[in-house]
Amino acid sequence: MQFPLWFFTRMRSLNLFSTFELSLRRNLLSLFIAGLLFWSSMAALLPTLSLYVKHVGASNHQVGIVMGAFAVGLVLFRPWMGRLADCRGRKLVLIIGLAVVAIAHSVTYSPNQFRFWSRFGHFTG
Repeated sequence: MQFPLWFFTRMRSLNLFSTFELSLRRNLLSLFIAGLLFWSSMAALLPTLSLYVKHVGASNHQVGIVMGAFAVGLVLFRPWMGRLADCRGRKLVLIIGLAVVAIAHSVTYSPNQFRFWSRFGHFTG
């Protein structure tokens, strides 16, 4: 199998990380692992979420709302959080995101009227 030329130029760009200081590489690695684990958990949840919502007694309309809350949260909050990160720094945005996700996970097991907002909150953080 023959790889295209762009593949090898991209692979050479990975050597850039070896030029960083050790503390920066550790921080980037921990950030990468945290992001990987979070989005892996979300990706594992998505295929079964509609079945779960249907199992707890939701109508097809409510299942659609819960599944659509993912996109609504992204569309509404990503631009705002991006501007906040540019103006005030990424650390603040990460703390806000962590707080929103923690609240969303805690609300997930509360009564039915909060389930939509918890789903919405998973993707605003």
